[in-house]
Amino acid sequence: MAQTFTCPNCKKTIEISEAITGEIEERVVREHEQKHKEEVEQLLKEKEALIQESNKKLADLKTELEQNIRAETLEKVRQEYSLKIESVQADVTEREKQNKELRDQLTELLKQNREMKSKDEAREIEFQKKLIEEQDIIKNKAKQEVIDETQLLMAQKDKQLEDLRKQLGEAQRKAEQGSQQTQGEVQETFLEDMLRVEFPYDEIKEVPKGVEGADVIQIVKTNSGVKCGTIVWESKNTKAWSQGWIAKLKADQRTLKAE
Repeated sequence: MAQTFTCPNCKKTIEISEAITGEIEERVVREHEQKHKEEVEQLLKEKEALIQESNKKLADLKTELEQNIRAETLEKVRQEYSLKIESVQADVTEREKQNKELRDQLTELLKQNREMKSKDEAREIEFQKKLIEEQDIIKNKAKQEVIDETQLLMAQKDKQLEDLRKQLGEAQRKAEQGSQQTQGEVQETFLEDMLRVEFPYDEIKEVPKGVEGADVIQIVKTNSGVKCGTIVWESKNTKAWSQGWIAKLKADQRTLKAE
């Protein structure tokens, strides 16, 4: 039976031979395969495009999420940092306030210290001034006491010396009966004993025989043992006066540094 073919345009039925049918079928198959291949390729392209689009959307979404997360993180960090800055600023403000109070307290303490030091220095100066005045008063009083004591002592010495001269004159008259040397030794011994009795606080020193100088040395001292001066004694038993004795006595005074 012959195969027919209906024209899609005119709608007429056309008989076709088996050879033509095979050729047509083969061509249809090729066209169908080509079309299928093209459709498959198109589908693959569309799939690839969809995959790329999906990947792009995923990448964009990931980027957006990352940006959102980064923005949120940055905002969170900014807020935390802002809070920390506010806390630090508040702490700095408080510390500055405390430092100002401490500086004010230190300034006041230094001021009080300077005032106290100034007052202490003024009191010390006044104390030293009074101390010097009191020391001057004590020194002047002690000096006057020494002067008064020395004057009294010298007056007593003058009277005692006058009495000694009288006693010595009497002793010289009594000693005229012995030899001149013996009389001189007796006279010197008598003079020494008499001086020791009259001046118990003084030091009476005998000049050794054969040594040039005065006969007796009297070192005048106060009751407390302070040396006041030195007196040299020259005893003579003679009726004739020699002016050279005065020069010799003065020379002995200079040698012994006596008054």
